[in-house]
Amino acid sequence: MELNYTLNTSFGGLGKVEFNAYRIAEENIIQQQPMPEGIRVTIKPSTFIATSHKNYHCKTIISTDSDAFLWRICISHQCTS
Repeated sequence: MELNYTLNTSFGGLGKVEFNAYRIAEENIIQQQPMPEGIRVTIKPSTFIATSHKNYHCKTIISTDSDAFLWRICISHQCTS
């Protein structure tokens, strides 16, 4: 599975953007858990420096072994300046 998304920055100057992927136990309860065996999540780029008024394109690739069960996965981002 491949997800493409765009982060649009407004104003605020220079800042670091960091994306993380983790499994969650229940919907609407963000409790980070390790990925189950056989599931791999890659986010490109996962960390970058963003500036004001720009678009940044990111790609998330989720791959599983043939016998792996796909769990609920949360893709989160954190922006710091």
